[in-house]
Amino acid sequence: MTPSPALSLLLLSLLLLPSCGRGSPSKAQEKTSSGMPGASQNQEKIRLVEVQKLLPEAVEEKLPCTGLVESLRMADIRSLVTGQVMEVPVAEGARVKKGDRIAQLDDRQAKLNVEAAKIKEKEARDQEREAELSVQEAERKVKQAGLDFEQARRELDRVRQGVKEGVRSRKELEDTLLAHDKAKSDLELAKAARQKALIGLEKAKTSVEAARVATELEQRKLEDYCIRAPFDGTISKLDIKGGEWLAAQAVVGKILDQDHLITYISRPQQELGLIRVGMTVLFDFDSIEEDVIQGKIEWISPDVDTTTGNFRARVSVQDPKKRVRAGMFYRAWIRTGRANKALLIPKESIVWDGDRAFAYVAREGKAKRIQIERGIESSDKVQARNVQKTPGLGNFCFGDLLIVAGQKGLHDGQAIRIREKPASGNRTAAEASQSKEN
Repeated sequence: MTPSPALSLLLLSLLLLPSCGRGSPSKAQEKTSSGMPGASQNQEKIRLVEVQKLLPEAVEEKLPCTGLVESLRMADIRSLVTGQVMEVPVAEGARVKKGDRIAQLDDRQAKLNVEAAKIKEKEARDQEREAELSVQEAERKVKQAGLDFEQARRELDRVRQGVKEGVRSRKELEDTLLAHDKAKSDLELAKAARQKALIGLEKAKTSVEAARVATELEQRKLEDYCIRAPFDGTISKLDIKGGEWLAAQAVVGKILDQDHLITYISRPQQELGLIRVGMTVLFDFDSIEEDVIQGKIEWISPDVDTTTGNFRARVSVQDPKKRVRAGMFYRAWIRTGRANKALLIPKESIVWDGDRAFAYVAREGKAKRIQIERGIESSDKVQARNVQKTPGLGNFCFGDLLIVAGQKGLHDGQAIRIREKPASGNRTAAEASQSKEN
C-alpha cells in the first residue's frame, strides 16, 4: 500500500524537528559559554617561542656619505707676461716636478734688458771701487797731516822754551806759530776730505745695490717668460701647442697633485661628538671593484655653517696603487665606533613601545621584558649597552636566550615553551602559533 503525499510530508517534518533543536543553543547556554568567563580562560596560555643564545660579537658603527674626490693642491697654469709661445716641451697627462718647464715664451728682449742691467751694475761697481780708493787716499792724507801737525806742535814747544831761555828770537816764535797753525788747518782739511770721500763711497755702494736690484728684477722678468710647474703634479689640461700669443695672466692649463687626493665631507652638527681626527673612512668606487680604498680624517672644521647646520671634514684618500682620480664619485662609510665583544640584538626581535626598544629573554620558563640601551647599530642588529655578568631585571647577559620568534603580543612574565630553531626556509611553530592567535 503506497502512503499518500500528505502523510509523507508529515513524517519528514517530525524527523527534522529534533535536529533543528539541537543546532540552536538556548540563551542560557550562550550566556554560560560566552558571556561568563570559563575556568579554562582563567589559566594563562603557554606561548610557544623560538630563542637564540646571545654570544659576544664584533660590530662596527659606520656613517654613510657620498662625494667627489679632489686633489689637495690644484692650480691654474698661467702666463705671467705677454709674449709668443716658442716651445711646449710637455703634454697633457705628463707628470712634472716643481720647477720643470711647461712652456717657453719669446724672451729675446728680456735677455737684452738683463745684459743692459748687468752693464749698469758693472759701472756702479767700478764707481764704488773708485770711491774706495778715494777714501784710502783721504785716510793717507789725514795720517800725513796728523804727523805734520804733531811735528809743528813739538817745534812750537821747543821755540817757546828757547824764547824763555833767551836762545831763540821772537821772530822764530812767530814763524813757528804760523807753521803750527797751518799744519792744524791742513789736518782739518784732510779730515773733511776724508769725510767727503766716505760719503762718496756710501753713495757708490747705494748705486751698486740699486744696479744689483735692477739686474735681479730684469732677471726675474726674464724667468717669467718660462712657464714652470708650481709643484710636483700631473698636467691635467694644456691649451697651448706653440706659436700662440698670450696675454699676461692668461690661463694655459691646469695642474694637480695626484699623490695627495682628498675629499671634503659635510655632516650634521649632531655628529660633532662622533667624528674625530684619525678615524678611518672606507671608500667604494664603481670603477674599483676588487678593493676597498681607505682614508683618514685629517682635519675637522672649527665652525658650523649657519645656513645648513653642517660642519666639514677633510679626508685623505690612501691609494698606493694610484687608481683613484680627482673628480671620481664615491660612496663611503666613516668608522665611528667598534666593539669587539658586543651583545647584539637582531632588529627583527625588537618590540617597540613608542621610541623605546625592548626585547624578551627566556628565563626560568618565563618571558622577561628588558629595555635596550642602544649603542652601535648595523643594518640588521643593534648593540645593547646594558649588559652585566649575571642576569638582572634591567640588563642582559651573555648566554641569555633571546626570544626571536613568537614575541609579538607577549608580556612580561608570561609562561613560555621553547622550541628549537627549525631549518632555514621553514615556517617556525612559534610563528604559526602566533599567526593563529592573531
